[in-house]
Amino acid sequence: MPVVFEKLAAQLQDPLFRSTESGYDGDDVRAFLDKAARRLALLEARVAKAETRAEAAERRAGAARRFARSGSGAGSGSGPDTLVLEEVVQAGQRQAEQVAVDAAAEVERLRAEAVERVAAARAAASAPELRAEVDKRRGELRRQQDQCHKAQADLEAADQAVRAGRREVLAGLNQQLQQLAKEARP
Repeated sequence: MPVVFEKLAAQLQDPLFRSTESGYDGDDVRAFLDKAARRLALLEARVAKAETRAEAAERRAGAARRFARSGSGAGSGSGPDTLVLEEVVQAGQRQAEQVAVDAAAEVERLRAEAVERVAAARAAASAPELRAEVDKRRGELRRQQDQCHKAQADLEAADQAVRAGRREVLAGLNQQLQQLAKEARP
């Protein structure tokens, strides 16, 4: 089995999707299926082309064998070697053309995929819902920050009140001690 088919089979057997509260993320599933369908179509096209080329090569090989067995063409100015060479050159030209077609198709596929990714990224970045969510979260963070500042100010005020209260208690205790000391003297 070709490596490409093995990879595709592995991806189809064990796909990775993000999960949401209602199951797999629908966008992930659609994107995976679209990608798998494109790859499968490309592979099917390549297999069909390869089968066509193989059949043509078998026909040419059969014709060359028949020609070689018949011994025809001798003395006609173009021997069997010339015909075989011409067929080899033509086959090489056809293969070169096919490689160019396959490369152009791959470039187009990659370009389309890049365009899709850029469009998806732009849509995600400029989505009004996303911006609204970001603004909402920023507002929440500002409110929490304000609450933290107020709580800190309240703690500082409470700390000052506790210190003042301690000073008053200590001053009161000090006065009582002095009073007790005066009363305890004979």
